[in-house]
Amino acid sequence: MRGSWSTRVMLASYFATIALGVMPLLDPRPMVWVILAWLLTALLHFLLRPAPRIVHTKEALILSAPILLMLADLLRGPMDQGAWRLVERSSALLVLPLGFLVLGAPSGATVRDRITQVFLVSSALFASIVNVGILDRVRVGIQDGDPFDVIYRSAFASFSGVHPPYAAYWFFTAALFGMHQWFAGDLRAKTVASRWTWIIGSVICSLAGTVIGSRMPLLAFGLALTALLFGLLKRQRAIGYAFVACFVILGLAFFAPGISQRVQEIRSAGSGQETSSDVNSVTVRAPIMHCSFSLLEQQWLLGAGQHGVQPILDACYTELGHPNMANAGYGPHDQVIHWWLCFGVAGLGAFVLLFGWSMREAWLHKDHLHFAFLLFMLACSCTEDLLTRQWGVVLFACFNTLFIASQRRKEHA
Repeated sequence: MRGSWSTRVMLASYFATIALGVMPLLDPRPMVWVILAWLLTALLHFLLRPAPRIVHTKEALILSAPILLMLADLLRGPMDQGAWRLVERSSALLVLPLGFLVLGAPSGATVRDRITQVFLVSSALFASIVNVGILDRVRVGIQDGDPFDVIYRSAFASFSGVHPPYAAYWFFTAALFGMHQWFAGDLRAKTVASRWTWIIGSVICSLAGTVIGSRMPLLAFGLALTALLFGLLKRQRAIGYAFVACFVILGLAFFAPGISQRVQEIRSAGSGQETSSDVNSVTVRAPIMHCSFSLLEQQWLLGAGQHGVQPILDACYTELGHPNMANAGYGPHDQVIHWWLCFGVAGLGAFVLLFGWSMREAWLHKDHLHFAFLLFMLACSCTEDLLTRQWGVVLFACFNTLFIASQRRKEHA
């Protein structure tokens, strides 16, 4: 009887782990319940598993260092609901390492393959549903003379409830998973249906991420794909494919709708064509950088606390004549700067430890997909507070921890 119950719990833990890949299709609150259900099945499986149980405590502590720092920071600020909400948004940095590395949730090669495929399919479905849903609104906006990138991003955010850059992170991550399957040669061993699922899903996600028009995700995808190619292929073939990828990405950047208009903003800003009243995705960076670095000069050692950073930035935006930015609550738009402003040198150290140690593990284990994924997320962190919103932190914590856990499982196999 115990063996039957243990088998059922093991299967439940297996399917709950794969279900983490549906994150693009779920709002943040339902996704929390999926993670909690997964954690519960992992705990039950851990308790029913015969001794000795392998627990990777050191790895879990390293990956959860940022959230532990956030919890400690609560002691020097007001214990109000707002402060706890900031910690709650990043709690995946603690929960997912706990489930994968301490409780031993499934993380083998089969699980890794299945969850990445589910994530690809979910991302492609999400992209298809949203784009079909906003088609009429975008068409009307274009007929009214509105810029495509503005009307598309506004319609996308309104329909889906997702900030467009974070959707781009999903789409390009999914496309990266598909590229890995292709260039690693894994598609040949799959069924025809599975093979076409990977191919079609990768194409849909690549196009969807491009049309959103976020520049850094597209650039980061190119960097990550290049790293993946040089990891999987012989140098001559890698150079050839990398050249083709560079040519395609540059072509998309200059001619594809959405992204081409956003690239033009850089060219206009660089040529001095923008007036002082023009505020776009490029010129808005000037007050953000001014206020962020002004605060950093004052609070570089201990930081202003996660509860104190945004009010100080908002006051600075207002002083510079940008009250709209204060009302919108613009953050530093750079993850390492954000943690440095919040926690001082300790925040900088937590960021370096999280990414540096993870990339070292990926490199040592020759896990080319893991390394490419980290390179993509690291580049995106340069222009977005990636790990301060649930959309970004769940994506990063889920796959980074899964890859680390699969490496440890392989070591003990």
